[in-house]
Amino acid sequence: MYLTRLRRKLGAALLACAGLLAASQAEAQGTPYTVQGTVVNAASEPVANAAVTVSGTQLRTATGANGQFTLSAPLQPGSYTLQISAPGRGQATRTLALGAEQSVQLGTVTLQESAFQLDELVVTGTGAPTARRALGNAVATVSAEQLAQSPATSIDAALAGKIPGAQVMSNSGQPGGGISVRLRGTSSITGGAEPLYIIDGVIVDNDSEDTGINFGSRSNPTNRLGDLNPNDIERVEVLKGAAAAALYGSRANNGVIQIFTKRGRSGELRVSAETRVSQGTLPKHLGLNLYPFDATGAPVQRFDNERLIYRDAWSNDSYVSVSGGAENTQFYLSGSYTDQQGIMKGSDHEKVSVRLNLDQQLGGWLNISGGANYIASSTGLVINGEQGVGGLLTAVVFTPTTIDFSAINPETGRYAVRQTTFPNPLEVIDDWSAPQSVSRFVGSFQARATPTASASLEYRLGYDTYNMETRLYIPRGTPADPDGGTQAALRDQYLINNDLVGSYLLGVGEALNLTTTAGMNHTFSREQNLSASASDLTPFTELVRGAVQTASQNRFEATTLGFFLQEQAGWNDRLFLTGALRWDASSTFGPEERWQLYPKVSASYVISDESFWQGTPMANWFSSFRLRGALGYAGNQPPSGSAYARYSLYTGITNINRLGLVHEAAAGNPNLKPERQREVEVGFDAGFLDNRVDLSFSYYDQYVTDLLLSRPFAPSSGFGSELANVGELSNRGVELQVNTVNLDRPAFGWNSTINFSRNRNRVEMLEGGDFTDPGSYINFVGVGLPLGAFRTFDYARTANGEIVLDAAGLPVRADSVSVVGDPNPDFQASLLNEFRLGSRLRASFLLDGVFGHDLWNQTQRIMDGSLRGNSALWERELRGEVPAGYANRKSTIAGAYIEDGTYVKLREMSLRYQLDDRVVGRFGLSGVDLELTGRNLYTWTDYSGYDPEINMFGTATVARGTDFAVYPNPRTIGFGVRVNY
Repeated sequence: MYLTRLRRKLGAALLACAGLLAASQAEAQGTPYTVQGTVVNAASEPVANAAVTVSGTQLRTATGANGQFTLSAPLQPGSYTLQISAPGRGQATRTLALGAEQSVQLGTVTLQESAFQLDELVVTGTGAPTARRALGNAVATVSAEQLAQSPATSIDAALAGKIPGAQVMSNSGQPGGGISVRLRGTSSITGGAEPLYIIDGVIVDNDSEDTGINFGSRSNPTNRLGDLNPNDIERVEVLKGAAAAALYGSRANNGVIQIFTKRGRSGELRVSAETRVSQGTLPKHLGLNLYPFDATGAPVQRFDNERLIYRDAWSNDSYVSVSGGAENTQFYLSGSYTDQQGIMKGSDHEKVSVRLNLDQQLGGWLNISGGANYIASSTGLVINGEQGVGGLLTAVVFTPTTIDFSAINPETGRYAVRQTTFPNPLEVIDDWSAPQSVSRFVGSFQARATPTASASLEYRLGYDTYNMETRLYIPRGTPADPDGGTQAALRDQYLINNDLVGSYLLGVGEALNLTTTAGMNHTFSREQNLSASASDLTPFTELVRGAVQTASQNRFEATTLGFFLQEQAGWNDRLFLTGALRWDASSTFGPEERWQLYPKVSASYVISDESFWQGTPMANWFSSFRLRGALGYAGNQPPSGSAYARYSLYTGITNINRLGLVHEAAAGNPNLKPERQREVEVGFDAGFLDNRVDLSFSYYDQYVTDLLLSRPFAPSSGFGSELANVGELSNRGVELQVNTVNLDRPAFGWNSTINFSRNRNRVEMLEGGDFTDPGSYINFVGVGLPLGAFRTFDYARTANGEIVLDAAGLPVRADSVSVVGDPNPDFQASLLNEFRLGSRLRASFLLDGVFGHDLWNQTQRIMDGSLRGNSALWERELRGEVPAGYANRKSTIAGAYIEDGTYVKLREMSLRYQLDDRVVGRFGLSGVDLELTGRNLYTWTDYSGYDPEINMFGTATVARGTDFAVYPNPRTIGFGVRVNY
């Protein structure tokens, strides 16, 4: 019934907007003019993705890779102002005198290098691009050029260090492994904390949840956003908080990342092909005990088994695109192939991707476009983590170094060591298999009508579906499982969204412009999971058809419907006031709490454009200055597994061979409602030295109420718990970004970007009391503390803070637990430098640092434990540098393994050279670029593990900062060639 009511409301909204379109068409449409031109930089190189708009209208377009643009404009004859702007460059204006001639050639427009970005067009969820100067909140933008400099294989990984207020962390070095993104801290405890991702207006899934098979770690699943090819991206826009993302309602607590793909442009056919070969290596080794004597002083032989499971890994990425079109029809077609080895033996990733974008202009006032992206990937997973029987690194961690995994039994020809605490990892590499295959399709359709220069109506349809199959096969005869076993998990998911947005611009006199935007959107998602397992396999069997079989299945559906209205008033293009309302409903909430209102207000004042500013001392210091502020509300929905938490659910049971139903442990909550976030943001943007230096500062205050938590029930109720709104938390912080044009000469150019952000997270209220995360056993949720603080037994200490030692010189454990660390960083910072030598050589490097956070090194703790003796601390003990029994005693004190995770990484480095045009022109080519790139080249840190940028629990919200046998991040160096025709 609820879905039926939602569809009725959707139909009514579509009819209303159709009437609006018909009424708009009835207005005078004007003469269909066509304006063409070319945009270049100071070195006469084409500028791609420059925004071209007719001031005071809804008409706009963008330049292609060759810098050319064509703008079809239904206008009345007269004089107009054309505005041209691009990221990292200033703005240029041209006067258009439209008369009897319908085709207008604008010629060449030159944009100078600029660090100030106020005139850049961004999309804020309303469907209508808005100049940055009109926004009261900060919006971060990453261009295609910046993404091209990154050797990262996924979009979210390429964002690391480029956005203030964003913590981008690789959870695992597994090929295709998961990436965790936090915008302005964590805003949920049990709900999702990852941003909402939108590609060309299509809401897409970026799930990195468990596959349903125990691989010993939640960081193993591949990253769904990794399906997208970075070469296809035109730009990325990041809305970091509720003040910016309020129009997305109950899905925007964690911010929004909007991704725009490349489109075709009219003109000559352009062909681009690139291939890159890279090598991945293990940057650092664990400190193992290789001391050639045992505790009695007798000589022993020790083996470095860690090196047996790693390799130098080779990868290849190949890409080709074809784009072009006529005046009214443009296309972009691309294909890519990735073949990536993992540095851990047995792991690999292969992916094929095809994308097609089409754009068609009809009648001078209607533009329709479509996009289709198909991805097929296959990944070889490896097992790791504490519970992962068969884990490669896990076996090394748990096994004494006196055991040689590589020894061969001469009689059987098989590995001599087949069972210690864990199976022989070399046998696992050779005989076990854990493949994962994904088939995904992302499609979109858009229609944008501009019946008059002041009105626009846009409809968007998006479809995202993927099918994933993951298996784990253990053959018969393995000591860990002599009978053999196999598991299979299938996931089938799709998400559909419909958006309809209308916008009307009204000029009141010469100074006041009013822009009214109204719209609606509707999303429907469905997820189905099926898992099965079998043991006691028959010979030569790998499928789930063994003697002992089990299976389970679940399905989730969810619908969201929302309406919004926004009014923006602009005075003399310098003072802007915006107010908006979003009315939102989701099927995941109770009937009485389903509809929620999310308001937003913001203001922006470009004070440096005022006449009273000129001639003041401030004008001498600042070439541009803007003040801004915003207040917004947004919400968050429960994860898909809790889509029916408003109901008490039942499960089947068999009693004396009779089937029946019993209710599950969790009670339904008909009063369930969304988590709500209130955010206040204030800041300023300042330009210095003729806008060669741009400083942007923001302060934000987020407060989240109605946090979703599992609340315990009294056993007498018949239920164990209930998902309820029972908590509050806050995030407060500052963000600073400085862009500088240090030098801009024909022979040499140098630009820099500095990012700094600081966030303070705090749990403000919990009904039912504080608790420890059941999955991590150490991350704590307590009022007055940051989310996920480490709480466990630490060293006993004297009044002076010194560790208490017993009579044998061994450390003593404290009698009670205490808070011993915090996985949340104190602050983050990055430095990006980009250099241009002449017009052919370009270089860049990115330093990215996270400071003041702690990690729990569970890997080291296990290695220090009794009966293993494989850690460097054991070697010190054997050498007599510490008392006998020191390593084992330390392993019983969990807090002893809380380490400072501060690090600075040489995250990325690239060197690109463009061959002489006269040389490549002989072969009919327009350009050939050679590139040398590197990623994770060096890490400055005191952390003793592989890498401080790691998390065993993937994208979990509370369980953060745990390192236990996690697949390490590789150091990669690559060489590539790009050819343009």
